[in-house]
Amino acid sequence: VPYWGTWTEKTGDGRKEILNRRHEMAARYSNVDFNPEVIVDPYKPAEFKAPQKPADPAPAPAVNGWPFDAAAAKAKQGDGAATEFDVGGGLKLKVVRIPSGSFAMGSNDETPAEQPMCAVTIDKPFWMGATEVTMAQFQQFDPTFENGVYDKHYKDQVNRGYFVNGPDFPAIRVTWEQANAYCAWLSKRVGKTVRLPTEAQWEWACRAGTATPMNYGDFDADFSKQANLADYTLIEMAVDGVDPKPMKNPPPLWDYELRDRRFNDGTLHLAKVGSYAPNAWGLCDMHGNVAEWTRSAYKPYPYVDGDGRNNTVVDERKVVRGGSWYRRQIRSTSSWRWGYPGWMRPFDVGFRVIIEDAPAQAAAK
Repeated sequence: VPYWGTWTEKTGDGRKEILNRRHEMAARYSNVDFNPEVIVDPYKPAEFKAPQKPADPAPAPAVNGWPFDAAAAKAKQGDGAATEFDVGGGLKLKVVRIPSGSFAMGSNDETPAEQPMCAVTIDKPFWMGATEVTMAQFQQFDPTFENGVYDKHYKDQVNRGYFVNGPDFPAIRVTWEQANAYCAWLSKRVGKTVRLPTEAQWEWACRAGTATPMNYGDFDADFSKQANLADYTLIEMAVDGVDPKPMKNPPPLWDYELRDRRFNDGTLHLAKVGSYAPNAWGLCDMHGNVAEWTRSAYKPYPYVDGDGRNNTVVDERKVVRGGSWYRRQIRSTSSWRWGYPGWMRPFDVGFRVIIEDAPAQAAAK
């Protein structure tokens, strides 16, 4: 149907006197010299220029002694590689020792955000949470905190959706600012320096010596026992009916979630922390379950630890790593990175902590 942008277009000169009078009065008494009847064409023809093919990324840097296998990873980690801290309420925070070392950070096979690859050295060992911080652990800091609910698809709802308030679920919808506040609280409680990992520390810990996209293999590796990712179970999100229930054989219109249908990890959304096999250094859920805040700002590579990106500024994008139950492998790799503002509470983002000066055995009670 015709869309008339102005009265002049619609009526021709039939209203011209009235429109001119309105313009005159607006200019005289309202100090508004704007004529909505004037059609402005902002388009300026420009010569077409074909886009340039991007340059091939630089090859991955060679790093002496990396990658290495699981046996070497265990040897580097050493004995006494796990300990626990009391976080209150009878809850323990298990941390594992992550050795120092060097590796090639980033990827040439994912997005430009992971390029250029660069050699990075982790100068000092540190201790990292074996799992993400749970809702129950976070409630020791903030008793009012809850994960809340994931909404269901479809229009007819008789409840709020999928409840994800289990105490052993990872804490989600936590801002970067809140995660840092938790670290400050826990630092005082245990008498140690508790922080979020930098994204270099996170990737080094996730890889545990591997150079493959996932720390258990490539994109064709069956992740069913390794990670909670977007898998066959997402078919359950195709629902209908009053009090919506999963459809038996949903058509594509309802069954539209992106996922890898080849594998079934047995969990629709959140899984209890530690439900899947750890990597060589004893870290669970580095891929999937929930993505994780890091200390670092979402700035371009090459990664430089001392260039100011590991700051305390809230109002900028901060790096999250690892993907979630809602993401496929390609958005959950060891190197994949994304950013959210530090004040945001993403539905599938949590965090884990590091302790940079933890002893061989925890002293906190």
